[in-house]
Amino acid sequence: MSTCDKENGFAAKLNSVYGWLTELMPSLSALLGIVDSKDEIIAAADEATEASSEAQLRVWEAQAKMLTADSYANELSGVLVKIYSSNGDGTFSSVDSDEYSALHWAGVLETLGTGGTVLELDLAPKLGGALDCNLKTINKSAVRQIIDASVSAGTHTFDYANGDMQQLTVTGNMAIAFSGFPAGQVSAFIIDAVNWGSYTVTHPVGMLFGNGEAPIYTSAGTDRLLVTCDKDGIFTLSVTEQNIKAVVA
Repeated sequence: MSTCDKENGFAAKLNSVYGWLTELMPSLSALLGIVDSKDEIIAAADEATEASSEAQLRVWEAQAKMLTADSYANELSGVLVKIYSSNGDGTFSSVDSDEYSALHWAGVLETLGTGGTVLELDLAPKLGGALDCNLKTINKSAVRQIIDASVSAGTHTFDYANGDMQQLTVTGNMAIAFSGFPAGQVSAFIIDAVNWGSYTVTHPVGMLFGNGEAPIYTSAGTDRLLVTCDKDGIFTLSVTEQNIKAVVA
């Protein structure tokens, strides 16, 4: 066989293989397409399942809100409103709030309308614990004044709990002291000092005065003093008025 015949035979075989591959390509493409479609179907199914789960959770959360709303509307009189939450599996949990339902308050109003007694008026309420003022200061426009005191000797203690304005008449040498001031707070009260200048008055150790000097009190008359206590428990005494008298016509 000549070289030319061999080359022609090899070329024929190549053409045959090429033809076979050409016929096979559509089948391979279709097979690959099936594989891709299967992956897409699985991914789509997973997304649908996740979306369905999220939708179900939202439905349960909405049902929990409906149960809470129903409790606010219809909980029995005297029973605290319940706040519901979803457990994520079709069941619900609840906790008591600190509020009563509309049905409860409707009953209260109905009782009041028929002359029933629901609320008791406390004419002397007392605070059972520390009052939380939310970092605000409560001011008052009036002060309490106790019965006037008189001291002939010894020590007189001004108790802050006894009143915001106290009067003391002195008939002999004496010392003054203070008690009952709230710790860690700024507080103050007023003293009407009667005849203090006629005797020796000893002030508490560490008390502060204007210009660093204790005042000279009126011998026969009334001086008005302001005593303040800062958050560190340091007292300051200031004279606001001396020898208070009525205007002589």
